[in-house]
This record gives sequence, C-alpha cells and structure tokens, in this order.
Amino acid sequence: MYGKGKAAVRPPQKETPAVKEVIELSDNEAPATKTPTAKQRKAMSERPAWSQPIPHSGEASGKVKADPDAQPSPVKPEATPASASPPVADDKFALVRDARGKVTKLTDQPVRIQKVVQDALPIIWTKMVCYDVFPETLEMLVFIQEGLSEAALNNAYDDFAGSLASDPNISQDLAPLIKTRLAIMRTRFKTSAALKVGTWFGVGTDNQKTRELVEGMLHLHDYIYPVDHNKRPIDNKPYEHPILVSILRDELISRPNDFHGNIYTYDGSIVFPRIPVPALALASAAVYAALTEYSTGTRVNAEFSQATCGDIYKKHALTLDLIHKNTVVPMAGSKLMRKLYDAAMGSNDEHGGITAIPIRFDAMEG
Repeated sequence: MYGKGKAAVRPPQKETPAVKEVIELSDNEAPATKTPTAKQRKAMSERPAWSQPIPHSGEASGKVKADPDAQPSPVKPEATPASASPPVADDKFALVRDARGKVTKLTDQPVRIQKVVQDALPIIWTKMVCYDVFPETLEMLVFIQEGLSEAALNNAYDDFAGSLASDPNISQDLAPLIKTRLAIMRTRFKTSAALKVGTWFGVGTDNQKTRELVEGMLHLHDYIYPVDHNKRPIDNKPYEHPILVSILRDELISRPNDFHGNIYTYDGSIVFPRIPVPALALASAAVYAALTEYSTGTRVNAEFSQATCGDIYKKHALTLDLIHKNTVVPMAGSKLMRKLYDAAMGSNDEHGGITAIPIRFDAMEG
C-alpha cells in the first residue's frame, strides 16, 4: 500500500548552492539574516551609537571600510567668511605710532595730519606771542588744541576737527611734536640776539673788556635802554634800544605766516597795530641770554628754554605790565608798543621785507 513510511521518508537529494540558509547574493542585494529575539533587540537599542559596527563594503550603506593602519585626516580650519573681517578704518587721520605707542615723527603721519600741524604752528605761535611765550602745561595744551582745531577747519577737515573736540588725547599725542617746533621758533629770538650783541654792545673783541661790560649791563639791565652820544643809557626810554627793534623786525614782523597776518585781530578783537608784551619780553630775555653767553669773556653757547630763561622773561613781562598800569603817564605802555611797532615796520623797509601797510581798521567807517 501506498504507506505512511513512504510519505515520511524521502530519498536523500544532493544539496545545491541555491538552497543555503544564507544565500549568497549579488553585491547590490542585502543578505538574509535571522530575526533577532526580544532580548537582542533591547540590547541593541541600549548600545551607544558610536559602538555600532562599521558596515562592510558589500553592505547596502555603500560606506567604505576604514583602514586601521591609515592616519586620521587633519582637520582643515574653517575659512573665515569675507563678511566676518573687521571693517578697514579710514587712515587719513589715524596717528602713526612707534613701538612704544608714541607719536614721534611728523613725517610718518598721514599727509593731512602733517598739513594740519604745519598750519597750526603759526596760529599757536601767534597765541603765545600775544599771551605767554612760556605758558604753563595746561595753557600750552589749550593753545595746541585750539590751533589744531582751527587749522583743521581752515582745511575743511571737519571730521578731524570733530575728533579733536571729542578726543583730547589726539592733541596730547601731537603736543610733543608741536612743542619741539615752537621751541625752535623761540630760539630764533636768541640766535638773532647773539648775532647782534657784538655790533650793538661791542662784546667779543677783548675778553677782559667783554666780561666787565657784560657784568654791568646784566646787573642794571642797561641793554633795554638806548644810549646817547656819550654811550650813557637814556633812562626815560626803557625798551627802546635799537637791538630790540631789530630782533622784533627780523623774528616777528618779517614773518607774515607766523604773526603779522593776525596782529590786528588776536583774541577776536580789533586792536591798534602794536608789539604784544610777551613778544617784547621775549626779545629782551633773548638779549639777556646772548649777553650771558659772554659772561666769561668768550662766548659759550647755551640753551634758550623756560628752564634757563623763564625767570628773566617773567621779570621783563612784569616790568612791562607795570608800565601799562602806570598812572603817572597814562597810556605809556600802549604808546611804547605802538612806537616799537612803527620802528620795526619802518626799519623793515631797509631790508627789502614786504609787509602790509598798517591800517587802523577800528577807525574805518562801516
């Protein structure tokens, strides 16, 4: 009979590669795997992401298998986007400093700053010869800031003028450069006096005679008085010695860029053309300093600064102030300054200098 044993027992058949439990597939197909148990699924879900095995090159992910002997690729720095770079500041008025952060050279500065400083020098100098040639530190800074601001506005550099007003450090940083040049302008007075004392006082020819002559003039300040035909000082004409007129002519009147163009309107008010007190005091101190260099009989050049000549300058400024306040002879000081101005202007014609004709602007009809 077609029995149960025949149905249960089949004849053995030769196994073929097509019926493996895990069938070899092409590179584009995924292998069949057994279904994981619940315990395995839980363990897999709790496994950290970085501990997952790297898929093989034959897997469907398409990722390349890592080479264990290969060196890790260096991390490339991120390129800074163009928009992230800081904006470039306008350097037309940016101060150039040295390694110590100081402004030491005017020629290193932008050309516009050089122009402002050069134009500010005569403005500042005019303030000094009209108010104080040896000002205190704070007053000097005020002169410098005002001069720089005025020069900036004159050149239509409104932005720089605004920066000077809002940031006083700019004026302070430029102050050393300006003070150095102002000191040179002061020293010109003493240089001029040193060239003239030999002619006017006869010093430098004989050592013994020079020493005695200088000692007497410095003690009594005879150098500010003109002399008569007998070489005696004319006591009622202080500060009218021709050497003072000559110095004022050469170093004040003949330099229109420094002073003469502003002589009528300093401090914003119209004045008679006259020599300012500080300018005459400076000329007198310069003569004193030049004579002092001959105090040993032979000339020894010395520095002309506030430290060496500030006191004698103040002495002459005080004396001139007392002349102006003199009630015995009213207007004596103003008349003296006007006379000196006229003398300097008149003597200037002999040397070919060109200056404006002194006009009384205050007397003109409006």
